[in-house]
Amino acid sequence: MRCEPRPRQNMPFIGLAIDPTRTEFERGDFLVRGIMALNQRDRAVAVADFVRRGQTVQLLVRDAASAGEDLSSLITTKGGGVLATDKQSTGALLFSCNGRGTRMFGKPDHDTSCVRAGLAADVPLAGFFAPARSAPSAAVTSCTASPPRSRSSGNGAEPGELRFA
Repeated sequence: MRCEPRPRQNMPFIGLAIDPTRTEFERGDFLVRGIMALNQRDRAVAVADFVRRGQTVQLLVRDAASAGEDLSSLITTKGGGVLATDKQSTGALLFSCNGRGTRMFGKPDHDTSCVRAGLAADVPLAGFFAPARSAPSAAVTSCTASPPRSRSSGNGAEPGELRFA
């Protein structure tokens, strides 16, 4: 029996814990990375980032409702600082992951509408979709992109590969 490939937007992701000292996690505590390949023979998962030995990981799925809630929460807590009386703010920038947009939300301009609703002033908004994204997290600001393949993880696995015993 041959397995048909699944659309990438329905595939799970790996969440890499940002703070290795934590034992309890909440939203925003993981960097989301793509699963590049599965190797059943070696019981390995290739991930689009470097994974440290002992690092906490979590399987994640793409979900429009949660993605919308995350963006609304981010705008409410961090992005709504543009005031109607603020004469120095001349615009806002929005850079979204290619996985968002009409494929995820079923309608155009979801993220734009969400950002506009969170801004106190009516300022111009510009941006684009990209295969990489910048995202603030609890500990770091990350830029998601394909990692270089020249470094070794030191545990016998290729960079970005998890092995399960």
